[in-house]
Amino acid sequence: MKHYESALIDPHEVNYLGDRITGWQFGGHDLMVRIYNKSLEVKKSHKEWFHELWEKGGWDVESEIARTEFQLGRGFLQEFGITTFESFEQALGDIFRYLTQEWFTVREPIEDRNKSRWPVTAFWSEVQGALPHSGQTWGLTRARVKEGKAVRLLFQLAGR
Repeated sequence: MKHYESALIDPHEVNYLGDRITGWQFGGHDLMVRIYNKSLEVKKSHKEWFHELWEKGGWDVESEIARTEFQLGRGFLQEFGITTFESFEQALGDIFRYLTQEWFTVREPIEDRNKSRWPVTAFWSEVQGALPHSGQTWGLTRARVKEGKAVRLLFQLAGR
């Protein structure tokens, strides 16, 4: 819990049931990630039919299920050059790679001040492990990332 106490998390990004954290939400209008306790949501909404599906997938009936979902807005999709469902299907692998490896990660805190060197948690490794099931990766990059790298390179060339 030390990590969450020291992290700068907006209270509006954390969901509670009583004093128990049930999920988190990060991002904004065009790009958002939600990680939440799906088991509690299923219990609350009386969608017990999920249990049968989970058992077929190897669920042990005891463990809680966490769900990770991304919400992508039109602006984000346009930055990837996506204008049709077909172009979305083709870019899905690259989008998933970007979302789970570049834009958002969940890391285990260590003594290193550089958070990019903190190891990815076992939970997030499982999420990242779904990449092969997300489609072919072609090396597509988000336009804003490309522009940012180009601007930084120009400043470096200028000696700033």
